[in-house]
Amino acid sequence: MKFPYNKKAGKMTMDLENPVGVYRVNALARINVVDKIPTPLAQKELEEFRNQFGRPAQATLLFHWARLIELVYCTERLLELLDEPDITSTDIRAKVTPRAARGIGSVEASRGTLIHDYETDEKGIVKDLNLLVATVQNNAAMNIAVKKTARDLIKGGMVSLLCRMTFR
Repeated sequence: MKFPYNKKAGKMTMDLENPVGVYRVNALARINVVDKIPTPLAQKELEEFRNQFGRPAQATLLFHWARLIELVYCTERLLELLDEPDITSTDIRAKVTPRAARGIGSVEASRGTLIHDYETDEKGIVKDLNLLVATVQNNAAMNIAVKKTARDLIKGGMVSLLCRMTFR
């Protein structure tokens, strides 16, 4: 698996106590960078999260709380969007003409940032593809978290449940 990293930080190291260039994408990263959430219940959860863990919060298991905050926001926002005419319209098809081209796109998905790079031939058939998915971008951070957890929690050959949780 690839190990993408932040080149501006310098040469990547996965030193357990002082990693360099390692970054994460996912709900926790988004919660760390957002200043506020525009729905009341999700904003309240964000404030509680910040009160308890500060900013940035780095503990791997906090991904779960960050996901919960996003789910609360999504539910609140969904209720707001149910009556939007653009969303309920039946005019949803766009005409596509096959051609040779290259398209690069990025989207923020629930598991993290997805970067896709497609190249097609004159018939519109994909001939080259490069994907940089969330799991790859989180690879170095996951490796560090598992190694730290294993170092701290595997005692006498017994694997802690927390070690398994960190990996997942």
